[in-house]
Amino acid sequence: MTEIEFTQLADELMLSSGLDIDYESAGGVLLLTIEVENSKVIISRQPAMLQIWLAARSGGFYLNYHDQTWRCATAAETF
Repeated sequence: MTEIEFTQLADELMLSSGLDIDYESAGGVLLLTIEVENSKVIISRQPAMLQIWLAARSGGFYLNYHDQTWRCATAAETF
């Protein structure tokens, strides 16, 4: 996968939740503010690793793109 392909796939994932969430996006980082739960989630592109990193109250997660879906690197869960 090229860096351009990775960036396109990452952007699609980062902006396609469909939920009513406030967000700010800049420089490959998406900050989600979920006021109902009083929490924030940070999603960032990591092009050198071809990963998306997600930081939340529950911990940090690293996502790899495999078989047309994003999967957590430490668990088999999809995003």
